[in-house]
Parts: sequence; structure tokens; C-alpha cells
Amino acid sequence: MDELQHMTKKLLGEFKKVQKSINKMTEAGYYTEALQIINNISQDSFEFDVSVPRKMPIEDLMILLEDHRQLNGFQLNVLAELLMMEGDIYFAIEKLDKSKNCFEKALRIFYHLDERMEEPFSIDLMDRMNQSMEKIQRIKNKINQ
Repeated sequence: MDELQHMTKKLLGEFKKVQKSINKMTEAGYYTEALQIINNISQDSFEFDVSVPRKMPIEDLMILLEDHRQLNGFQLNVLAELLMMEGDIYFAIEKLDKSKNCFEKALRIFYHLDERMEEPFSIDLMDRMNQSMEKIQRIKNKINQ
């Protein structure tokens, strides 16, 4: 395993710990604090507020993230995960339009990553895409009740 793969694996492990912490905060009802941590991670990692991709038209999203921001595959994956966490929080506090938007943007990023992967099929990416689509459908069902 080369140095870059080792570093990426270590960063992924650290990110998973952060995900668990944010999920625990959300479960305990600390929504504002969890959203702030997500935003802080976005600021530290990408030098932009996590709401930036959320406010972009979906057709321009990958142009912004790859061409203008020069994000690599790992960074895109982290951003999509942050958007999913944010979507879960907005769902919990009944901000369904914001939640749906987060999951749609995360899904777009996951699709893009899947199209660009060297390996033809990633179970993790397929799982994340399915989870995003399920959440979007749950939100649509809740909106239409």
C-alpha cells in the first residue's frame, strides 16, 4: 500500500469517527450544534460553507466542485456524506425541502463518483446511492401526506 492510500484510509477512519459523533448529537436532539460541526468540517476541508453546493443548481454542481474547486474523489465522497448527514438533520427537524435538496445533491455526487471510478462497480457507492434515493422517496411521501 502506497503512502497516499495509507493516508486516505487513515482520513476515512477519522471521518467515520466524526460521523458517529454527529449522529449521536443528532439522536440526542442537538441539531444546531451538529449542523455547525458539519459546516465547520466543510469550511476546514473545502474552504466553503456546506450550503454552497446545496444552493447550486444540480446541473452545475459537478462543474463547481471539480472545475472551480478542484475537489478530488475522496473530497467529493466526504462532501456527499456531509450532505447526507445534513439531510438527516433537516429531516429530523421537519425541514423537508432542505433535507430533500441535501439528498439530491449527495446522490448527484455519488452518481458522478460511480461514473468516474476505475473499478466498474463499488458496493459502498451503490449502497450510498440507494440510501439517498430511499430518503428522497421518504421525504416526497411525507410532503405529499
